[in-house]
Amino acid sequence: METVSLHADVRDKKASLRELRSNRLIPAILYGHSRENVLLQLDYQTFRKALIKAGGSTIIDLDYDSKADRALIYNVQRDPVT
Repeated sequence: METVSLHADVRDKKASLRELRSNRLIPAILYGHSRENVLLQLDYQTFRKALIKAGGSTIIDLDYDSKADRALIYNVQRDPVT
């Protein structure tokens, strides 16, 4: 099985999501059982390539804030107009 790796940066809770998206970044949340949620931001092109390669059922090695976790893409929301 091929592994997919993805790099993310931790984002500030007060950051404007509109400004984030205008800079070609995607807001994301890493969550799980018995852990605190982590707010992340991902590069659009890098995430798009990882999503195409991994699909919805492949575990992704996620690197953020000098930590590494394994994650699964759960839900992707898209704007139907743009």
